Amino acid sequence: MPNTSATGGYLVGTVNPTVLYTDNALQDFLHEWIVGITGLAPALVRPRWQPEQPNIPQSAVDWCAFGITDKSYIGQPFVNHIASSIAYPNGYDEVRSHQELTVMVTFYGPDAENYELLLSKGMFVAQNQEALNLVNVALTGCGGSTTIPELIKEKWVYRVDLPIYFRRQIVLDYQVLNLLHGQLGINNEYYTENITAG
Repeated sequence: MPNTSATGGYLVGTVNPTVLYTDNALQDFLHEWIVGITGLAPALVRPRWQPEQPNIPQSAVDWCAFGITDKSYIGQPFVNHIASSIAYPNGYDEVRSHQELTVMVTFYGPDAENYELLLSKGMFVAQNQEALNLVNVALTGCGGSTTIPELIKEKWVYRVDLPIYFRRQIVLDYQVLNLLHGQLGINNEYYTENITAG
């Protein structure tokens, strides 16, 4: 059983279920988001780094690779005590922080530029941002696209890189219980002396 503020010792945070905390969960989410906006087949939108890389599509096939290339926290976390919840009826501390992410999306194939255009413009449509809002992720913009043909299987393949910038909220819960009672002593000696001296 984990420690609480009543037991003393170190407290281990619990990931709040409203956020995509792990990179794997975020990666799965981004996969669906990119598929939804570009219309590419799910099998042709791939995480950039995988333990076992799948076969690379032929040069005439349009496909996409994406990956988180940069993460940085903004400022200090905000700590807020919540008096009660279903999960923590005796109270808890909620620690919120914000993280900026850079996701590099790379399109390959003869229509790479077209798919880059679909994503770079389509991501700003409000309906395409609704899914982001549900998981405490906000789109903050995208960079310019870069065309860098790549030699794959001894053939030059058209390639377009597009950096996308997000901000997400990280929320951890800590079992800091409500203060129910305590002993308090007041020493008014200093106060009394100052009053009588005046």
